[in-house]
Amino acid sequence: MCLNQNKDTYSIVTSYKFVKILDPIQMQSHLREICDDYQIRGTILVAQEGINFTLSGNITDLEQLLIEVNKIDCFSDLKYNNYTTATFIPFDKMKVRLKNEIVALKQDTLINLDIDRNPAGGYLDCKEWDALIEQDDVIVIDTRNSYEFAYGSFNVKNIINPDTETFADITQWLKDNINMNHKTQKIAMFCTGGIRCEKSTAYVKSLGFKNVYHLRGGILKYLEDTKNRINLWEGNLFVFDNRIALDKNLKSITEV
Repeated sequence: MCLNQNKDTYSIVTSYKFVKILDPIQMQSHLREICDDYQIRGTILVAQEGINFTLSGNITDLEQLLIEVNKIDCFSDLKYNNYTTATFIPFDKMKVRLKNEIVALKQDTLINLDIDRNPAGGYLDCKEWDALIEQDDVIVIDTRNSYEFAYGSFNVKNIINPDTETFADITQWLKDNINMNHKTQKIAMFCTGGIRCEKSTAYVKSLGFKNVYHLRGGILKYLEDTKNRINLWEGNLFVFDNRIALDKNLKSITEV
């Protein structure tokens, strides 16, 4: 990856990968050593089920970091999923944290989710997503938390806000609100960067639903690729760093 960057801007990249890590403690230590070699801030979460991260800094350092991470066998194909910029580094320090899950669903049957054995819903690119979510027979579920939804979401008639406080609440909401007798129901789910939908769609499929889909790369990738051309996105996008939220052009609301 090679990205152009003005000298007065910093890059923010995100990625994740579900893969079995036999020794998360050793992996945490190794990743911390790699990060120490570069002027990068952000957070990497490490668990037996994989890694999840958001990093910020100079694009040259971020590119070199990815080269080093790709030298680890299980991450040889890892790429940055999303790319945004800011006029400041939106993290205070670099953290590499050990977790039970890289995104906490807190369901015993899905901890250390094996995507190969319990696959997520079908991936849709932006054009496919736009076509699907405007269909009358599709349920569109925002898997993010209520305070994230309040900043902005897709403006389509079948949108559902589960009004959850944490991501782990989504499983109970699904059990209580999805018609378990209609397993052919089309269900479209989305989140910020894609990772929460990996687990939530896998969970819905484990309940027996067949037509389950999610937005590849999440809202970040959608806005990056489409520039919200047909105005299906409304409002701002909450992010978990000092930028607070991004507008439709992926600029921090504190900068515009």
